[in-house]
Amino acid sequence: MALHIRANLNALPYKGIDLGSGYVASVNSTSSQIDTLFDFDSPDWLTVTGLSDIVKIGAITVTIVEHKTFVPGGDSKSPSPNGNSAIWGPPCGNSSMY
Repeated sequence: MALHIRANLNALPYKGIDLGSGYVASVNSTSSQIDTLFDFDSPDWLTVTGLSDIVKIGAITVTIVEHKTFVPGGDSKSPSPNGNSAIWGPPCGNSSMY
C-alpha cells in the first residue's frame, strides 16, 4: 500500500518528530502556508494505491508516551485550592516562573 500527498510549502525551519520513525525531523508550522499547503481542487492531491477491494480495519493502536519530566495533574481536588498534584509544589508551582 502507498499513500501519496501533494503539498506546496517552503523550507521546514522547525524541529519536530517524524511519527513514522520516532526520529527528530524538520517541520513547518508557518501559519501563512496552511491555507495553501494542500490543493484540494486538484484530483491528485491525495492518492492511495495497493488497497484490496474490501478494506477492513480491525483495530488501530496509538501509543503516546509522556515526556520524562511530565507531572500528572492529580486525582483529587483536595487539598484546596489546587488539588493533590505535585505540579503545584516547588519548583513547578512557583508563580514567579509565569
